[in-house]
Amino acid sequence: MGIFDRLFKPNVKMLQKMKYVKGLIKALRYKDWSVRREAAEALGEIGDLRAIKPLYEIIMSDRDKDVRERAAEALGKLADKYGFTPMGLALQEAAEGLSRFAEGILTLRYGKLRKRL
Repeated sequence: MGIFDRLFKPNVKMLQKMKYVKGLIKALRYKDWSVRREAAEALGEIGDLRAIKPLYEIIMSDRDKDVRERAAEALGKLADKYGFTPMGLALQEAAEGLSRFAEGILTLRYGKLRKRL
């Protein structure tokens, strides 16, 4: 975060009114838990698909339970709107992580892997 990000608290209500998804996603990483919570709620209300992965990451890693709960609610709203399941996202993320892990092991063992077309 830049110097202005540290000096000025994000105005989540304004970001939501402007539907500025990138700004709200950035606010999910702000130091103040109440800003992160409000940003998660706002992203759920806006309903933009770009928010799926950042909300999922907040659910998995934020230190504040209230923020994680709001992110889960927001992700649920997106799931309802677009017809996917949060569990499906979790399984996809796990599969991608396992794939990257396996590729790393094979690379260590056999050198650089060739990409298949």
